[in-house]
Amino acid sequence: LNFNGDIFNKPETIENAISHLKKLQGKTHELITSIAVISKDKQVVETVVSKMTMKELSDEQIERYVVSDEPLWSCGAYKLETQGIALFDQIECPDHSSIIGLPLIALSKILPEFGIDVL
Repeated sequence: LNFNGDIFNKPETIENAISHLKKLQGKTHELITSIAVISKDKQVVETVVSKMTMKELSDEQIERYVVSDEPLWSCGAYKLETQGIALFDQIECPDHSSIIGLPLIALSKILPEFGIDVL
């Protein structure tokens, strides 16, 4: 996750998660996800950039979210697949699956280049 030139990784502790969310709240950041598919003959790399605008949040809301959803192993300290979606005002993303893990749209476009039929 890229925010004002700072790279946010998985917070791993409650204190770090709260700190990350306090910095992100009320602002827009970029979540960058990449995938690489490699064979002995070819390499394809695709990067998906999501623009994430977080709501203005109180310290109490942030702390309550972190304790209840435990996003300690999620980049940015939020999990969109659970309660974390409520933290956001707007999300601009060409591939929603890239936010929660593997960019599946990108993967489904790459695999046929390697002779793998995805349907």
